Amino acid sequence: MEKLFANCKSIIAIHSEKEQIIEENEQVYREKFGDNVPIEFHPIIRSTKACYEATKRAIDLTKTHNARLHILHLTTDAETHLFENNVPLKDKKITTEVSVHHLWFSDKDYERLGMLIKWNPAIKTEQDKQGLLQALLDDRIDIITTDHAPHTLAEKQKSYFQSMSGAPMVQHSLNCMLEFYKQGEISLEKIVEKMCHNPAILYRMDKRGFIK
Repeated sequence: MEKLFANCKSIIAIHSEKEQIIEENEQVYREKFGDNVPIEFHPIIRSTKACYEATKRAIDLTKTHNARLHILHLTTDAETHLFENNVPLKDKKITTEVSVHHLWFSDKDYERLGMLIKWNPAIKTEQDKQGLLQALLDDRIDIITTDHAPHTLAEKQKSYFQSMSGAPMVQHSLNCMLEFYKQGEISLEKIVEKMCHNPAILYRMDKRGFIK
C-alpha cells in the first residue's frame, strides 16, 4: 500500500473494506449458522468498522504521499466525516461517491427482500442512509454512481456464502433519484451535478457530462 500510494500518478480508486475484519466476522457467524447465515447479519459481517478503518488508512496514506484517491461506493455515516467540502472538485485530492442503492435501502429492507439486496459493501442502517444523503447534499460526497452487477435470480437466491453480491442498477439509477426529487429530498440541479457534471470533472472526460 505504501509503495502504491507513493508511486501511482493516476487516480487510486478503491473498494474500501478491511478484509481481516470481514474474515473474522464471517468465521463467528459461520460457526453459529453454518452456510445458512441470515442475511440481516450481512452489514454486521461487512461492518462499519471494516469500512471505516480501510477508508481512514487510505486517506492517511494519500495525505502522506500526496496521492490522488477516490473511494468507491461509500456506505457509512462515519466515513462521510473523513471527507471535506472546502475546495472545488477539480482541486480535491480525495474524493468519494455514493451508489443509488445505498441511498434507497436500509437494513430494515433485508426482512422483505433478503439476498436480493446483498451488496458489498453492505446496505447498512437508516442513520447511515440519511448521513450519506446529507453528505451528498453538502458536497462531501462528490458523485452518484451505481455498483452494477447483473446477477440472475438463481445466483441471488442461494444460501449466504453462495449468493452473489450485487444487482442490476444502471437502468434504475435515474428513476430512483427522480423519486428523491419528487419527495423533496434533492433538487434536479443537484442530481445533474452529481450524476453528469461531476463524473466528467472527476475523471477528466472530454465532451461528456455537460450540455453547452
